Amino acid sequence: MKNFLISFIVLCALVALKVWNPYPVQILELKSIDYTLRSKEITTNEDIVIVDVSDKTLEKLGQWPIDRKEFADMIERLRHYQAGVIVFPILFSEPDRSGHDNEFAKSVGSGGIVLAQVPTNQTQRPDAVGRGFSAIGADPLPYTFSWPGAVAPLKQFADNAAGVGTIASTPEIDGVIRRMPMVVRIGDQLYPSLPLEIIRTLTDDPSFQIKTGEAGIEAVRIPQFKTINTDANARIWLDPSSRFKHIDFLDVEQKDVEGKLVILGVSASGVSTVVATPHGEQFVQDLQAQALLSVFAGTTPERIAIAPTVELLAFALLGLLIIYRDWE
Repeated sequence: MKNFLISFIVLCALVALKVWNPYPVQILELKSIDYTLRSKEITTNEDIVIVDVSDKTLEKLGQWPIDRKEFADMIERLRHYQAGVIVFPILFSEPDRSGHDNEFAKSVGSGGIVLAQVPTNQTQRPDAVGRGFSAIGADPLPYTFSWPGAVAPLKQFADNAAGVGTIASTPEIDGVIRRMPMVVRIGDQLYPSLPLEIIRTLTDDPSFQIKTGEAGIEAVRIPQFKTINTDANARIWLDPSSRFKHIDFLDVEQKDVEGKLVILGVSASGVSTVVATPHGEQFVQDLQAQALLSVFAGTTPERIAIAPTVELLAFALLGLLIIYRDWE
């Protein structure tokens, strides 16, 4: 009987530890997920190409930010090369110092261009082009990551773009990015992430849908695309096993981009955005490409919203069965 009581007390302590979920337990869980994901074979995707404004680019075109006429000319070149949707995970929130905003806005209006906005803790108006959405179930707003405002593209760019998506970083407690929200709250409205907005642009849908259950958000969906299952906060786990071809801004050729989705990013030293991932530091454009491919290929690891509760109950039940067996 004494051994039974000791075993039962130990089990209760372990269950309490799981419920409390302190920092070491969370880190252990995240590292186990990292180990599983890193065991996947690394592959290079051929459908998404990343064009980089690199150190080599700035040596020829001058300091960052480069003249927006260069971006306008690049859009025209990519259109001539028959590239697909063109994505800019770059913020165009200030007027061009060279005065070429009109040329860039015209090129953005050629169709199939997706721009970015970023959330901010300052109260600023989000992008000029709203995104309609419909909600199924409970109100999703309390479950989403939220910011009071956003830094958006200039209105003439946002109005001309096919889409404006949100780049939002939600690192885990160790500062590593493993998940990305598909929808975020800015003020009292929901806005799509950059990958979700790319999908909306590809399908030419005017809106997105979001489904919420008792445990939180369960899924988001573009009407003409498959359902994207998420965690309770509308995040997906990123599949880090894909790599993408990088081409310097100065070296783009038709064979590299024809029929492909093109992401134009910045990799130049000192001006690029680098984030920590389970596979080491990566540029933000690679992270957006990973999220997009994870959704398209259906390789994003899924973890249902009630998984923590199910795991806790299974752990407790298994412990009780072991104790009962030893007591007999």
